[in-house]
Amino acid sequence: MPFWRVFSDSVLDPGDTCETVSEVPVRDSESFESCVVAELDEGVRLEVLEVGRCRRIKVTSHSTEGWISHKTSGGEPLVMKIQPDLDSSLDDFKVGGDYEVMSMATLREAEELRSQVISALQLGTQIKIVEIGKDNKRHAKVSTPVLGQEGWISLVSNSGQVFVGKAMRLQIYC
Repeated sequence: MPFWRVFSDSVLDPGDTCETVSEVPVRDSESFESCVVAELDEGVRLEVLEVGRCRRIKVTSHSTEGWISHKTSGGEPLVMKIQPDLDSSLDDFKVGGDYEVMSMATLREAEELRSQVISALQLGTQIKIVEIGKDNKRHAKVSTPVLGQEGWISLVSNSGQVFVGKAMRLQIYC
């Protein structure tokens, strides 16, 4: 069973938070024939406002409000419900904070997962958070003081796996 099926089969209710798992068109009404008002990229965090017929939900993000399908006609998910405990773990990340990579992370040029890869950050790489993502709090712009690089990484996976933790500083006294 694919990992997304565990979360995507969850019932979506008004007030729930979900995230796009692929590109999704946003329409101005529930009808599939209504005007497309926006295209959402993968990884955009949404709040469910209303549940419509079939597979339709009305959602809002910081910049867009409208109707989307939460799954394809073939049953493949277009959004994934975000578990509440995942949001609370993201509150621990602060701009200006020092952290280290706990599981290999891909450093990218932009927040979008499709953007060009700069490098792979190895376990233990020291990073400083420069900016938290606007559409997705799981993404952060970081700088790597030792490597002299700056780019975007995922702090936590869709399923809740944490890629970054508080930096550990060891001092040895002889």
